[in-house]
Amino acid sequence: WGDTPLSSGASQFIRLILGTADALPTNGVLTIGSGSNGRPTWDLAGNNQTLAGLTTGTGGPITVTSSSGTPTLTISNINSAADYAFFGQNRNIGGSLMLVKTGAGRQQIGLTGAQGGTSYSGGTKILGGTLEAGVNGIGSGNVGHHRQSFGRQHGDH
Repeated sequence: WGDTPLSSGASQFIRLILGTADALPTNGVLTIGSGSNGRPTWDLAGNNQTLAGLTTGTGGPITVTSSSGTPTLTISNINSAADYAFFGQNRNIGGSLMLVKTGAGRQQIGLTGAQGGTSYSGGTKILGGTLEAGVNGIGSGNVGHHRQSFGRQHGDH
């Protein structure tokens, strides 16, 4: 297994629902993209998932969520100290999931404008590398870290 793309064509809705923990390759990068008006959604459905990184393509709204439980989404940057971005207009990490950042490198989350948001509610842990948040910051819940960088909020100088 390698990297995994999730995309939809123009004006199409696609929803990928995990049926078990770590159903996607744990050492791969998930790239969620869409056509001009597509609306892909990745639903953890209560299942934990580790990824090397999370990125986005172009197009319409893109959502990562969990429709049940409080699963953990871990971004490990396991392959290298690479930087990944789930960032842009209408990019949302929502639902009850917890976000954990481990390993070297940087993971950007959030959005560059006022639409959408980073609204997940399970909390955030930074155990390695840098987690850089967009305009609306990180989700709600507890925030923990282990002497790592919180990065800067996009737009700070």
